[in-house]
Amino acid sequence: MAEAGTEVAIIGLLDTTKRLLSAQRLGDYLAREIRDRLLGTGAEIEIEDKLPGGGKVHVEPMPFSGEHLSDFTEVVTKSGRVANLELYMNFASTSSEPAQVGLYRKGTRLVPNLTDLDDLQREPWTLNILEGKVEYPFLSTSPATRTGVARDEHFAELVSALNSIETIITKQIKQRQKELREEQESELVDFLKDAFKKAFRDLTEYEFFKGPKPPTPPKPGPLSKVEIVPSSIAIVSGSRWQFTAEPTDENDYNVREDVTFLWGLSPQIGELHGKEKKTCEVVAGKKPGKATVSVEVRQGARSAHSTAEVKVVEQSGELSTVTVLPRVCMVWRGYSRNLTTTCTDDEGIHIPSVAVQWLCPPTHGTFSSIAGLKATFQAKADAPLGAMTVKAIAKIRNKQLEGSSTLYITVPQKVGEKFPPYILSPEPLSSWRSRWDPDSFQLKINSEHPDHKRAKQEGAVKEYIAMLYAKELVLINFGKTSTPSDLLERLVEVESRLFPVIRRDLSG
Repeated sequence: MAEAGTEVAIIGLLDTTKRLLSAQRLGDYLAREIRDRLLGTGAEIEIEDKLPGGGKVHVEPMPFSGEHLSDFTEVVTKSGRVANLELYMNFASTSSEPAQVGLYRKGTRLVPNLTDLDDLQREPWTLNILEGKVEYPFLSTSPATRTGVARDEHFAELVSALNSIETIITKQIKQRQKELREEQESELVDFLKDAFKKAFRDLTEYEFFKGPKPPTPPKPGPLSKVEIVPSSIAIVSGSRWQFTAEPTDENDYNVREDVTFLWGLSPQIGELHGKEKKTCEVVAGKKPGKATVSVEVRQGARSAHSTAEVKVVEQSGELSTVTVLPRVCMVWRGYSRNLTTTCTDDEGIHIPSVAVQWLCPPTHGTFSSIAGLKATFQAKADAPLGAMTVKAIAKIRNKQLEGSSTLYITVPQKVGEKFPPYILSPEPLSSWRSRWDPDSFQLKINSEHPDHKRAKQEGAVKEYIAMLYAKELVLINFGKTSTPSDLLERLVEVESRLFPVIRRDLSG
């Protein structure tokens, strides 16, 4: 050749062989058989087919498909030798195009699939999920043929080493299969929820799926801890500041019933008012200094303690920061939450005589008082769920600043507001296709029913499951009051609206 390389000519082919051999088929064969040699050496192979209809094919090393099992890159045999692994989970493999893990020696494939070996006829190799290669350079080939492996002590050591990881890989595959199945089911439920929503726009007489009544907000548990708000403050001599004790249970719910408070101040740098109330006021003395504010909260035999720091200074600077405490909190629909504003200068000293105005979305709730450093937010019983922002606007002389807090309005999940999920319940000896379970708010589907199996084979699972939801919805609404003929009419009514939507969404 004019340049470095090797040229191989295949000549004298019989007519029957010509029909079987082509550049593309030969290229696919070499891409599998010498994949690692091509990758390791960087060698390039080009096949020129001079038969009628032929052409040129550039051989590329066969790529593996799927999710790489990066935790399994090698195993060590009993003799201390290393076998290199490159394994992928390919969940798209089928019986016609199975996933294969080849056995390689020094870059050349000896066995196309580990399941061809009797010694490895077990999971995970037989799951038709794993794709990739096992490379072990110490293997010996069979004397009679280049492809094949000798069953000697080296082979036995490799089989034993692979056995040490097979159970772990099998568990990982099945866990990932479960996750993918749940993701697919969730996507299907979301798809059907949207389709039913569109189809039922003009079917106002139907009541949608209803779950059990939502639980009431939990009653706070026994006293567990208490927090003083704010935890520290610096105030000007002669000014006042109110500290608030927030007793909670172990789940951070406010405890309000049968609690008593006892406040303390040490050293006495000012006066303490309201020693036995939830809110205690400190009136700073004339001299600068530092002190600890303490509170003991009791509920029967239970008690909780907390402290805060107060610093008295001679004067404050210009308004610099407005902070709303707590900065992030949760409030149930129909419940309230206390909020506090601190207005400080650059050094964190509280500035007295600042006018504060509280603002919140009127759709979410109201404040007990819209002026003052402290306010109580009362959430509406029908407030939108999720995050909302409350603001405190502070004004002093010609300066105005704003602080904010994020409140998450929540409620125990109202199951009936969601589209019900489905679960697969394999019962091959039963004739039922689906059953509605109102207690668990789930549609049970018999995955072993012939109709379900047929839908899977034909790629019509979405349409089939949609039909089952429609059937159960008609039975929920009219099953106790209608004749069989009327129920069939109702089912046609639903499906005639539902299936055009599904076909349109699927095609889109």
